[in-house]
Amino acid sequence: METFIGVNLHQRGQKETIIEVIKKYSPKKYIQIGYTRDLINAIDITGTQIISYDLNDLQYGKIQGLFNTTPLEDSSIIHLKEIEGYCYLLMERLVHDKYNVAYTNSSKKEFIGKYASINDDQQSNSITPIYEFIDKKRFLYDNYRLLNHIFKTEKIDFCFLSESPSSYIPYIVYNLAAKNNIQTVLTEHIPARGHRVFTNDYTKIGAEVIEEYNDLIKSESQVDFQTDIYNSEWERIINGTAPYYMQGKNESNIIRINYSNPYKPSLISKIKKLVSIDYLHHKLKRFNHFNRSEKLRNFYEQLCESPDLNSDFIYATLHLEPEKTSIPLGGNFGDQILMIEMLSYHLPKKFTIYVKENPKQLTNYRSIRYYLRLLELPNVKLISTSFNSFDLINHSKAVATLTGTVAYEAMALGKPAFIFGYTILQYFEQSWVVRGNDDCSNFMKELKEKKGQIDINKFKTFFKAIENVGINIPVYHENEVSEVVFLNRMKTEYFKFIDQLIELK
Repeated sequence: METFIGVNLHQRGQKETIIEVIKKYSPKKYIQIGYTRDLINAIDITGTQIISYDLNDLQYGKIQGLFNTTPLEDSSIIHLKEIEGYCYLLMERLVHDKYNVAYTNSSKKEFIGKYASINDDQQSNSITPIYEFIDKKRFLYDNYRLLNHIFKTEKIDFCFLSESPSSYIPYIVYNLAAKNNIQTVLTEHIPARGHRVFTNDYTKIGAEVIEEYNDLIKSESQVDFQTDIYNSEWERIINGTAPYYMQGKNESNIIRINYSNPYKPSLISKIKKLVSIDYLHHKLKRFNHFNRSEKLRNFYEQLCESPDLNSDFIYATLHLEPEKTSIPLGGNFGDQILMIEMLSYHLPKKFTIYVKENPKQLTNYRSIRYYLRLLELPNVKLISTSFNSFDLINHSKAVATLTGTVAYEAMALGKPAFIFGYTILQYFEQSWVVRGNDDCSNFMKELKEKKGQIDINKFKTFFKAIENVGINIPVYHENEVSEVVFLNRMKTEYFKFIDQLIELK
């Protein structure tokens, strides 16, 4: 093995697992892009050469030796243009870090001093980087140049991501790996709680479920449906209980892992920060942000109508943005207005689309114009975020989503689901997977003719197949599996998946 590259491996057990992977496969070089500085010392003993890039430095444009890298040429620029739009959307995650970036680099003076003709006191107390579009474009092009140079000059065997790329640098790396036919290793969660699957292509998450499902159909009388995961999830849906991640922070049986921060500032730094003008300015901006969020929330609720549950309607849910569930897993419908517009255009007469915003969304990344645009569609109505989702599912004719939980909740209750994104549910034979106008039009005809109802017994078998192909590595639920068992399982499954990819080469 020549070179491995790992990007933002921040989830539970991934740091320890990548160390074991490097020990077993002994690449000559490991290129690390992420926050885990202590990983370097741990790998040194293996004899693998380590090259490390700090993710904070990269995503905010602090790149050492940039002008020693290969300049972009036609083919690279064409590829960059293909992914540029989604990169800018993913960069929106950086908007609320404008203040924090001044303290993540080792020296704020180094970061801005070269370009500011001011004295040290002014520099340390009054300047916070403000990132306009032109700045973000420069960050994007610089990072693409660096990463493209790495892929051109290094013989990379494998690229490791924590999950489907949800920020712009992992997204660039993922696409460069695909462009250069390099295998990518990532895990993605599936509906069976605590279970994940390995994949090298986020558009084909859990494709192995097809074979498992067909095998279960052939031997359905022998299928064991009495497992804790299966029973608890079906009980949750039948009882109309929201999934754990929508139940707030007080759910007693969920433990979120708090990772140590290698950039923890000293006490003196904290005091200086508290009395700085920057900090006060940051607090004022946060106050204005929450004030704006409250006004936007009130505006949205004023636009909402009470749904007529006895009418013919499709229940469409919006994802939190920016999130991987919309970008990149939403595919070409990452801008969710495109999904609603397509549904509206093909909707049968006398049908309505009830659109419900994600309850956690209203703090960021929406505007008044976003909701007014939805209401320009004559057959679309907005529903309060407080309205019970299961009441809408049970009374709907169908649901629509990119990749959301509402799809499998609906199908478990016998309702068809329009699925616009990439999810393991796309492999269920009765899913309405939409990739374009023809798909949407055909499914709307079935809806109008009252076809497309879900065979619940078949979906139960499919859900069991999902559980069977999933690996019980509950990244976010520390108490569900002990640390020793978890790490051994992670290591074993990584080895197994890598070996499978090696055989395919």
